[in-house]
Amino acid sequence: MAAGAKELAVFEPGRFEALYAVLQAVAEAAPHGGTGASDWYIQLERSRAVLANLGQVCGKRDTERREMSQGKIVLDGHTQTLNADFVAQSLLLSDALNVSEVYAASLLQEGIHASARWARPPTDVAVLLHYREKLALLACLKELTGYAYTLCLSDEADTLRTGVRIGRFVDALAPDAELVHRIVREWDALHEERAGVQRALQSAPAGPARLSDEIQLERLAWIAQAEQELGHVVYMLALSRRLAPAAIEALLAYAARLDVAKATSAVPVYVLTALLAALDTTPDAAAEWLARHAAGTLYPVEALCEDAAFLSGVHKRVTGSWTSQGMRRVVLLSYALLLLHAMQRTPSMATQVQVSADAAHALVAEAIAPEAEASESALLFLLLRALLFQHRAGDALDEEAATARALRDVDAAFQEHTLQQVEHLVLQLTATQLPLLRKLQRAEEDAGFAALRGARPGAPPPARRYDIEALLDLIALLCKDRPDAGVPFWLGADRRMSRFLHWALDMREPGQQRALLDMLAALATGEQCAGHAHAMLEADTATHGGERRLATWARLFDWIAHYVELFRTRGGSMPPEEMVLLRAFLQLLATVVRWSAAARDSLYLNSAYMPLARLFALYACPVPVDLKAALLHALGAFAAPVAHVGTSPRILAELWDRLQQSGVLQRPKTGGAAPAVLELEHTEATHFRYPGSTELVRFLTAILPSATAVGRADALVNATHALALVPGGAAPAGMVAPAGAPAPLLHSSAPYVAYVVDDVFLKASQRMYATPAERWEVSAACLDFFAHCLADFPLAQLLDAPLERARLTALVRHPGFALVQRVLSGTPLLHELFFFLHPDANSAGFEAVNGDHAQSPAFAHCVRQTLQVLLHLFRVQHVFMHVLCPALADAGGALAAAAGGGAAYMPLDVHLLHAHQVVVQIALYANCTDEAIAYLGVRALAAVARSATFQATDQFGTLRQRHALNRLVGIIEMTGETERVRGGLLAWLEVAAPDVDVPSADALADIVPETELVAHIQRAVLDVLLEGTAAHAAAPNVAHLLLGFDLHAARDDDRLVGEPAMLRTLRTLVAPPGEENDAGLAPLTARAPVLAEHVLHVLRQLCVQPYTSAATLRYLRTHGDFFVRHVDALPQVPAEALASGEAPARGTLTLASGAQLTTSAAPVLALLRTDAHVLQLAALDVRALALRNQLARAVPLVRALLGIGGRSAALGTALEVVRAHWSDARDALAEHITLTTPAALVDAQPADAASGPRVYDVRAVAQLLLAERQARAAPGAARAEDHAAWLAQAAHVLQWAAAQNTQRAVAHARREALHAWRDAVGVVVAHALPLLHAESRAAVLLDAVDAALPLLGDIGGEPDACLSELAASGVLVLLRALEAHSDAEHVQGAPPERAIAVLRALLDALLRPGTSGAARMDLYLSVVCFAQLSGAPDSDGPLAQRTHALLAAHMERLVEVVARDALDASDVGQTVALATLARLVRFEAPAGKRGASLTDVLVQRGYLRSLVLRLETLDGALQDVLSPDPTSLNAQYVYEALVAFLCRIAQTRAGAQQLVDAHLFRVVARADFLSLRPDPSGAAWDAVDDTGFLPAAAERYAALLTPLLHLVLGVLQHLHEPEAARRGASFTAHAARTQALALLAAHQDALLAVLRAASYPDAALADAEQAALLVEALATLLPGTSDATLDALHTAVLTLAATYIGAAPAALLSPHTFAERDEAAVFAPTLGGLLHFDVAPPMRASVFDTRAIRTVHRVVRAVAQYLERASAAATRPTLVPTLTASRADGGVASGAPARIVAAPTFGAAIAALSEAVGALSTVLQSWERVHTVLRTPDSVRADEWAEIARELLGDDAAVHAPRPHVTHALQRIAAQLRADADARLDTVELLLVLLVRHVRLWDRAAAPAAGTPVPAVPSAPSARPDAAALRAGAGAALLPLLEKIELLPMVCLFPRAHRQPDALTEARAQAPFLHMAARTLADGLLRDTSVGH
Repeated sequence: MAAGAKELAVFEPGRFEALYAVLQAVAEAAPHGGTGASDWYIQLERSRAVLANLGQVCGKRDTERREMSQGKIVLDGHTQTLNADFVAQSLLLSDALNVSEVYAASLLQEGIHASARWARPPTDVAVLLHYREKLALLACLKELTGYAYTLCLSDEADTLRTGVRIGRFVDALAPDAELVHRIVREWDALHEERAGVQRALQSAPAGPARLSDEIQLERLAWIAQAEQELGHVVYMLALSRRLAPAAIEALLAYAARLDVAKATSAVPVYVLTALLAALDTTPDAAAEWLARHAAGTLYPVEALCEDAAFLSGVHKRVTGSWTSQGMRRVVLLSYALLLLHAMQRTPSMATQVQVSADAAHALVAEAIAPEAEASESALLFLLLRALLFQHRAGDALDEEAATARALRDVDAAFQEHTLQQVEHLVLQLTATQLPLLRKLQRAEEDAGFAALRGARPGAPPPARRYDIEALLDLIALLCKDRPDAGVPFWLGADRRMSRFLHWALDMREPGQQRALLDMLAALATGEQCAGHAHAMLEADTATHGGERRLATWARLFDWIAHYVELFRTRGGSMPPEEMVLLRAFLQLLATVVRWSAAARDSLYLNSAYMPLARLFALYACPVPVDLKAALLHALGAFAAPVAHVGTSPRILAELWDRLQQSGVLQRPKTGGAAPAVLELEHTEATHFRYPGSTELVRFLTAILPSATAVGRADALVNATHALALVPGGAAPAGMVAPAGAPAPLLHSSAPYVAYVVDDVFLKASQRMYATPAERWEVSAACLDFFAHCLADFPLAQLLDAPLERARLTALVRHPGFALVQRVLSGTPLLHELFFFLHPDANSAGFEAVNGDHAQSPAFAHCVRQTLQVLLHLFRVQHVFMHVLCPALADAGGALAAAAGGGAAYMPLDVHLLHAHQVVVQIALYANCTDEAIAYLGVRALAAVARSATFQATDQFGTLRQRHALNRLVGIIEMTGETERVRGGLLAWLEVAAPDVDVPSADALADIVPETELVAHIQRAVLDVLLEGTAAHAAAPNVAHLLLGFDLHAARDDDRLVGEPAMLRTLRTLVAPPGEENDAGLAPLTARAPVLAEHVLHVLRQLCVQPYTSAATLRYLRTHGDFFVRHVDALPQVPAEALASGEAPARGTLTLASGAQLTTSAAPVLALLRTDAHVLQLAALDVRALALRNQLARAVPLVRALLGIGGRSAALGTALEVVRAHWSDARDALAEHITLTTPAALVDAQPADAASGPRVYDVRAVAQLLLAERQARAAPGAARAEDHAAWLAQAAHVLQWAAAQNTQRAVAHARREALHAWRDAVGVVVAHALPLLHAESRAAVLLDAVDAALPLLGDIGGEPDACLSELAASGVLVLLRALEAHSDAEHVQGAPPERAIAVLRALLDALLRPGTSGAARMDLYLSVVCFAQLSGAPDSDGPLAQRTHALLAAHMERLVEVVARDALDASDVGQTVALATLARLVRFEAPAGKRGASLTDVLVQRGYLRSLVLRLETLDGALQDVLSPDPTSLNAQYVYEALVAFLCRIAQTRAGAQQLVDAHLFRVVARADFLSLRPDPSGAAWDAVDDTGFLPAAAERYAALLTPLLHLVLGVLQHLHEPEAARRGASFTAHAARTQALALLAAHQDALLAVLRAASYPDAALADAEQAALLVEALATLLPGTSDATLDALHTAVLTLAATYIGAAPAALLSPHTFAERDEAAVFAPTLGGLLHFDVAPPMRASVFDTRAIRTVHRVVRAVAQYLERASAAATRPTLVPTLTASRADGGVASGAPARIVAAPTFGAAIAALSEAVGALSTVLQSWERVHTVLRTPDSVRADEWAEIARELLGDDAAVHAPRPHVTHALQRIAAQLRADADARLDTVELLLVLLVRHVRLWDRAAAPAAGTPVPAVPSAPSARPDAAALRAGAGAALLPLLEKIELLPMVCLFPRAHRQPDALTEARAQAPFLHMAARTLADGLLRDTSVGH
């Protein structure tokens, strides 16, 4: 479409909807200087021509129709082919909308695309889109004309500048009157279009090609809306004085031909309002200002008054022929006043216009009092036509006429404009034409009096007029329900009572007096006006004639007293005219009392008036029901709360007492019905009118429910909120604080409830009515009563207060009790309530409201209150049934009888299940156009969905396709209303509404301001989705149905098909700022951040809930790159929607940069929570992709999170937001509070106040204030001033309490945001870091660490401590990621200053007082992790050296803090602290350098001794750990960390000495848990729990013993000295030896069990490892000991040696634990053949096999070391002199029978040597192959490298891992191989030495000549060997093996050389020793063998 085209040829979707959103954004941003560049103005300019032409579309064309009929269409010069259906539908649209065929085709195409979105046929959607765009265009035009007026009046420079630009654009839209002419033509076209739609609806279907009736009815609504928008445009042009004279005349010409009597729309009202604005002479201060900045010519009233031609033209028009004379006279009146004003300004104007002043006055008289009797005057036209919307339904004279309904259809926004213009007209009339009015008044009075005297016989009655009465009624109608709108009528220019009112008060004619009282009642509306009215009525002055004035209080109450006395003494009746006047006077009284507390108290306390007594007295008299209704209305006004003051307890008590005394609802003792019932049945029912009963119900509503403490507290909170003091909760108009507590009900309220329910409500549907609307008014009054009673039923107090009898009695007397009883027992009351929700079985309930089927707004009120009643019942039913009723039954007596049978009550949800159609209707009320009903309907739907009955599942569907579904879901699907329910909810979400801080789902307000209703609806809809998508919610439920998930899909991935409308809307609503949705609206994140946060919350829960997670994540990921865009646009400051809007500022947000923003708490909370949701969503997506092995798709998201590629890091942005500080301005109110103290409010704190989301319950605070006020109240009525002062103090207290809650909410939101950051960091670190380049990874992680460090210092209060804990946890994760991904070299390569700053921040936070224990734990680990990253302490790197220096400098303080935690912290804290101490040992300051040694600090401060003694204190807990069912394993974890730390201390000789000095061995010797080794034959040995969490007892014991053996071995090894140096050994070494022997003696049995367990068949790995450690420890004590303790242990070691020496490793050990069994089932990785293992060739080694081989080799090595040490004295062998490899001594020399001995044999040693050499060779070969790959990686093929990577890293995705990761893993494998080779080499050496030594021993033993006796070695074999036989057998076995040893290559020594740089020389020196030992053994065997032969 061309930009400058005047007619639209092709439909362009969303163009003007987007422009409308732009205009709204410009207007909102204008006051804050945020309009930015001229992009919005450029868009305006592009649409100028279309706007000026009102979006005119090309009409039908024959050529296009012929082409389309042939199946072709020409677009942009290209011919396209169409199918027949498309052609038929396009032509249908062309005919229906009167548009060109091409336009219809393009419109249909868009309808086809959007049909799924709207769930309607394409033709319907096409029509909908057409009107949406048309209405959006008109809305743009309306906003432009409105902004051109309103923005130009602003004092803000930016706003003014924007308004000027818009004004100039409007001026240039159409010159002169062209725009008005086009609007008039458009009105005519719309009129014809409406007629065509109505004809189509009334005609029979001519064929299948027609629009549906549904869309036709919607077209009627859209046409009416278009007419209204055009009326707005014309009025704004007139108001801003942009209507030229020609335009005004054109508008007059159009008005002249309007037939108001046959009007089909409210266009006449709009036209009349615009004409009144154009001709208005009221001074307009804005005119001059507008004229100064307008681009075109403006036409203020001064210019019009000087334009004689214009005045002459208007005169000709208004005196000419008009279709509607009433409308002509209104315009005539306005013109006449304008003409008089012009003549007053310019006296010569009369000559120019040729109209004299008298003629002008005659025009005024003609307008308001025409001569023709049947002619409609201007006043009557305004009263009965133009202001018909002000009439209550049923008041209009022609209410049933279609014209009245059409004229009433004025949109609410325009009604105030009409009232304002009519008010200006009436004020001008009363101010300038008072003489004329007096003349008319006298004439009417004379006519009235003449009529009373009667006419002459035969003469017609004198003609009467009622123009003054009409004037007064018009003023009453103008001020009706408009508080303080009557001030201009009360006060004149001198601020005194106006001349008009002085004149009006002298009315004497009854009709005029009635109108006067009605007018005064309307003028008294509003607090200020009520004050004026009371002052005027209080003055009892006489009229000019000396008569007593009618309108005085004294006259009223004297009048009432007169009739009371009359009826009581003489009887009689009241004249009808007096009854009318009295009713009007009572209405005036009610209005004044309702609006003015001062007037109410003054009247009540006036003993001369006695208003309550006299009103009740007259009510008890036999007066007409209309008067009784007026009396009850006045009495109810005394009970109503007054703004800012509330109700009066004394008045309420007196009203209740007088109602009881009147007996109006009490049955006479003689029997029969109560007086009120009799009057209802016999008077009102016979006349079909029920005013008395309706007012009685309303009166009961005002006084019957007792004002409980809870209800009064709610009123106080709402009153404070109404003053904009306390956020959260909504205050409806009139909701005020109570002044005190009323007296409790002394009698049951059941009779009153019975009257309302049984006599009025249930019979209302059976009665006949003179006016149908009254039927709904009666029901509405009853429903108000129900809702009010249930709202005030204080059942919640039963949950917190004791169930006292007095409390129970008060609850039983409460009217809410009887109502709940009736409803939950399933009485007709419940069915009648259901009727209002579904009145017509053939249509939905919302359709009856939308279509006004009842033709009364009272029906909508009934529906509204019915929903309110259901919500109250849902709230109280649980407490009623499960708390109150059982308590009443337990109380006994009358209370038990009142409770009735508990079984008779069923929850409301069960009743709804039996009436499931009502449930569907509740859901459908989301489609209601009444916002309040829609809001309550959504809340009711949420309550139904939340109930247990509807959360259950049932079978739904056809017989063969039944599915188990949530009941609510199944019912909605079964009725086929899913799309309508979803569409109704979706429509509300798409409405642009002001952002408000709506309370949570459990605190949603029942009544909210109309301006906030849409926002509350949206929040209620989102709450339904939030509740249904919570992690704990059963799925699927109604939320999933509404969101569009396929509830019958079998797989998770199939639950989302296409793009459901609800999900699509949610996604587009929260598009990042700068983007727009399909409707052209700016996203919620920019215009409504609070609501946007809730939408994001829904999406996050969908991504978390298992039922929807996979489908939702995929949907968001594949539609618009949702996650990446949101992470990129993560907000950093609160959005301006609330920060700078109308909400009052409540504090200051100080950003991390130091900038300050004045804003309210709601956008701050939204900002923090939004960041949390976005980060959590991003983390979920990364994790989901990682689990699906699709991490490559997460690269953009990870880069956005970490800030790679020029982006700002989202993780850093989130931390900046968390660091922002919120200060609430209301905190300062504490200084001004004198009413109470914070200590006195402790009782108002919830149970979780210390850490929960609230510090105070604001309602409980209000209750405390009210209780204190009542306790201190002096007798008598409190003055209004005193109450106002108390209310101000109470408001300050509530503000301060709310501020504390806000601070806590912000703190919790900060925690939530930081927790989300921590989760995101964890996910990125766990899954996504391999995606980054190694070079940039370290820098990115360090940046993230730097961003988190400031939060470590944000410690001070309880919330900040939590932040520091989360920050410390995140820092630890990041540092560990650097360590885990081998980024140490990059960290070390970074500038040292940056890295050291990290360590310094960690140490500062760690050493700062007040740091929480949890934070210290993470900081400990972070320090250790950083130290490891920096390099070894002996490294030459600058970072390592500075790290070591910094740690050494802080060592003393650091050790002090860590050691205290190691002793005093929680079990987890002790474990972490001990692990930290173990790591810090390696950073001790070397000797001679600055800094304290960690061990020295521990010793000097006594911590080491305490830590050693901690082993003793843990003994009892460790014994519990070893029990079959331990309480906890925490003690085991602490013990393991403690022993590991002590082992680290024992790694140096000095440390070992200090441990001995601390009596380590003595403490261990006293430990009893070592003796609790589980019995291998017992059931608990291998028993594990079903969950697998609790290890078996054997595993727990091994976990305790193994580290302890490591510790003992470490100490003994470092204090072990050679035998030659024993004599000079230190005292510590001697003490260690002594204590060690004592330890062995103390636990001999346990240690023997260790050695024996390892010797059993199928021993466990842990047993073998413990045996190896114990044998190594025993070896350190040999030789040279003569302690008898070692004898038993020596024997057990020999038995162990006999078992392991020479045995096959695979045959010794077997898997025992779950983990070992799993390892036995997994093959060990061979890395593509690089690794070989010592297993038989057909077998492949498992992971367990490799561990078993390594453990067995360790045992063999330990045993060989022990045997070598034991035989070191060369006195007696430790091997049995036999060549058999078993433990049998075969008696080689003597041939004696074999015997079993517990000792290894010489042959077994040979076999062990053979096995060790073979194992060494295997390990060396594997090491050589791995080393080759590491040395020349390029020589490895790609497939081989992939195989290596797969086996190393454990999954298929590892084949794509970076090569450095694989290389690093290979290096670890090579290091392990080097360690294995080293161990096996040591074993070979030990076995060679052992064999050589034994050969020599046996040589000496075989030489008897030597005569040397063989000394005994304890438990050693003593048989004399046959040396010759040994040599003979050993030669054959050993010689080949020794040759193999001699031929071992030098490479076998390289592993030892790799451990340290200078080890190669030592390794080469060791080679001759091996060769020498081998040759020595070979030579001895060969020599002896040759001699033998």
